[in-house]
Amino acid sequence: MLIPGLLLTIALQAVSWIALDWGGVIGFVPGVLSSVLAIGGGFALTALYFRHSTVAPVVK
Repeated sequence: MLIPGLLLTIALQAVSWIALDWGGVIGFVPGVLSSVLAIGGGFALTALYFRHSTVAPVVK
């Protein structure tokens, strides 16, 4: 059930790449920051999804 977090990460990453291409050098730092936030946010939301999901797999 990693799909929601991964899809969000990919979507945010795509937005940051578009912003990076459009902004060029000026957009480089915000692009890198948004990439880091996108990846971190995707993992965080995936972790929250697992934590609050009633169908989370049980690891033995």
